[in-house]
Amino acid sequence: MSQEENKFPLRRIALKCYTVKELRMLYGVPPRTFTIWLAPIRKQLGLGRTKYLTVSQVEYIFKKFGIPGKYEVE
Repeated sequence: MSQEENKFPLRRIALKCYTVKELRMLYGVPPRTFTIWLAPIRKQLGLGRTKYLTVSQVEYIFKKFGIPGKYEVE
């Protein structure tokens, strides 16, 4: 294991419903950046004016943009 890997231990992330804000914070990006990321896939996600993203929407985002940070899905 390299020193870089020791600084940032691998953590688990639950595949569950998240708010857009929670998901954005996991990726560590500003609100505008995350909005720009989601713009091209809004129709595929079926995003409306809902507070929570469903598990299938979160899974689609993880597949599209990768697992945020040093996480693995549990």
